[in-house]
Amino acid sequence: MIILLPLIAGVVIMFASLAGVIFTNKKLGTWLNKNLNILVSLAAGTFAFLVYSLATESVELLGSQTALLFIFGSFLISWVSFKLIPFFHHHHTEESDHEPSPAEGRKILFADAIHNVGDGIILFASFTISPALGLVTTIGIFVHEFIQELSEYFVLRKAGYTNAQALLKNFQVSATIIFGILIAAFLNQLLIEPYLLAITAGVFLTIVLQDLLPETIESAREPGKLLPYTGAFVFGLAIMFGISNVAGHSHVHGDEDHEDHEDHEDHEDH
Repeated sequence: MIILLPLIAGVVIMFASLAGVIFTNKKLGTWLNKNLNILVSLAAGTFAFLVYSLATESVELLGSQTALLFIFGSFLISWVSFKLIPFFHHHHTEESDHEPSPAEGRKILFADAIHNVGDGIILFASFTISPALGLVTTIGIFVHEFIQELSEYFVLRKAGYTNAQALLKNFQVSATIIFGILIAAFLNQLLIEPYLLAITAGVFLTIVLQDLLPETIESAREPGKLLPYTGAFVFGLAIMFGISNVAGHSHVHGDEDHEDHEDHEDHEDH
């Protein structure tokens, strides 16, 4: 039963791959294309809170020294990797001057498949720690994936894919998130979930600082754009904070710690 919630979350995230279907509606597609960077700012806020949640949970489980070692280690490795492989993250719009080749389209699909496997692994790990952390992780990944898939849709269309082909390719690649969940379920007996949380916090921190936040800051510098972009970022933080508080912070090991604490107090009373 432990795999059921991650699988449901994975399927929900898969539907973000169909974000390109929005552009079949001309008015909505035009508006979204012009305001894609607003969604990037929203994703920056949601991911910033997700990094905080994953990091604090890993510190509680592993201790501050071990957790920070894994967080900053994965941060440095992913930072260098994203610099060496720039197509791993892309937020193109229809108005972008860059004309991608079919080969670049295939590279982006491959990179997205790797991302989705990683997302599946962290989804399973998060739900193993607690349903609340799993929910926050699901929402953060979904928001970012929605924007990523919109960008990917633009790239594939410019690379020569038809509308139907671009949507189908995105959906097929998104299914690799299920493989990530199954891999994590297989590795579950190794009890490595706390380490996965720390590693993911580092990788997501790279995405925030190298990808989402710079785009938000650059867009906010345009005249009259500071308030809406800052508001979108804060709104993303507020959404995640509210969901986290409504969902609660209880986790598997937390219940055990609470029981141990009560037993200790009973012993002192006697």
